[in-house]
Amino acid sequence: MTQNRTIIHGAIQSSASVILAMAALLVVGKLVTNAPGLDIATVGQFFLIQTTADLLILFLGFGLPNTLPKLIATTTPSEERALLRSTWTYQSLWALLLSAPLVLAPRLLPAHPDPEHVWSQVLPLLPLVPGLLIVGLLRDLFLAAMAGRNAFGQRAVAIIINACAQVGLFLIVLFGMNGGLSQLVYALITAYALGTLFLFFTIPGIQRPSFDWPHYSAALRFSVPLYLNSLLTFIYLRFDLFLVTKYLGFVEAGIYEIAKRIPMILSRLVNSLLVPYLPAITQSIRKNDTPAATTLLNHTLGIIAFLCYLGSFCAIALNTILIEILFSPEYLPAAAVLSPLLMGISLAIQAGVLSQTFIALDKPKIITWANGMAMLLSIGLNLLLLPRLGLMGAGYAYLAAGIFTFAFQCVLLWRSTVQPRILHVLLTQGLALGTYLLLHAFPNLFLQGVVILIFAGACIGTGIVLPQDIKKSVQLIRRTDS
Repeated sequence: MTQNRTIIHGAIQSSASVILAMAALLVVGKLVTNAPGLDIATVGQFFLIQTTADLLILFLGFGLPNTLPKLIATTTPSEERALLRSTWTYQSLWALLLSAPLVLAPRLLPAHPDPEHVWSQVLPLLPLVPGLLIVGLLRDLFLAAMAGRNAFGQRAVAIIINACAQVGLFLIVLFGMNGGLSQLVYALITAYALGTLFLFFTIPGIQRPSFDWPHYSAALRFSVPLYLNSLLTFIYLRFDLFLVTKYLGFVEAGIYEIAKRIPMILSRLVNSLLVPYLPAITQSIRKNDTPAATTLLNHTLGIIAFLCYLGSFCAIALNTILIEILFSPEYLPAAAVLSPLLMGISLAIQAGVLSQTFIALDKPKIITWANGMAMLLSIGLNLLLLPRLGLMGAGYAYLAAGIFTFAFQCVLLWRSTVQPRILHVLLTQGLALGTYLLLHAFPNLFLQGVVILIFAGACIGTGIVLPQDIKKSVQLIRRTDS
């Protein structure tokens, strides 16, 4: 099997596991929002704990989950074992050291005099973070290791184990035991741990801890350039939950995070289809085949934009129905903010295509600048709009950051050798904007369906995307086989 066919085969396996994981995410969302022991504020607290753990996982990951696949793919089996043993040992040590102050925080830090103040309510939640931090940190490392070993099947099994365990445990805890917040977090920790342990015992020869500093420090030095970009991306896309909690409270935070579940599913599904793009365009660029790289960029960008907007417009038209079916009528206030969130994530996904192109061109600093400025814009607009517009302020800030990062990267990429077709980009975004406005102008579902069909027809009729685009893209990927 050639290298690119291995990548494509792995992409298929990864996509299948992602689809199952997304189905599990929907089921979990339904369970959480309909559990008798959880009100909206408690759901908001759960999401805040989970997001805090994700931030700390990223902080302590030092960029290793992004670089381990490359590092492992270029090492001998003995070096691979040494690298993985030292990496998980040191990462576990850092996680334990950070966990201690989190557990002790309620005893060491003073609570706010006002028991209703957000800090008084957040402080007791901190001891619930370390379990998710430890198992999540190791899970990400081992998933990255499996990608580097081309063990995509075993990687997919671990994701499936986690997804199925999460659904089963949540069902037992929430409806069998009528459990609350703590039990819900422990169930999530257990689900993470099952998938992590499967990976840990699947990789041969890494079960013994090792304090091999040279191997670990070399991996850190290689990972640092991508570390900052990962942090900026997280803050740009997910830090708004902390600001929503601070300014609006846990109820609004729960509603907001439920609203973000639908864009999150769209993002993960579409991004799973992009796995072969980076290696394919990288090989075209390395062969100095600029026409092939340019064609692949524009075909991919057109297809991804079409899929993102089509999915977003359908979700906007069906927003209240989706929320009632997928979650609960109590969360219907999420319907309004869903529209800007969907448009924002659609632009962020398209910006991801451009980002991967910059990586292939060996220009990763541009991505860091784009994400850094988008982060500042997002935080600034949230601080400005949240007190005035509530949840809609967070949605508009999210959309504005998406517009900026896409436009910024598009302009800079247009000045490089591999160029997007600016007229097609402008036409695509113009059609998307017009469709977005018409969907809100026509509340009737039938008319909204007609508008969406017109958008799809316009994209095909103007050549933004054609049925044969997918076939051509696959052919271009195969041409990179040497």
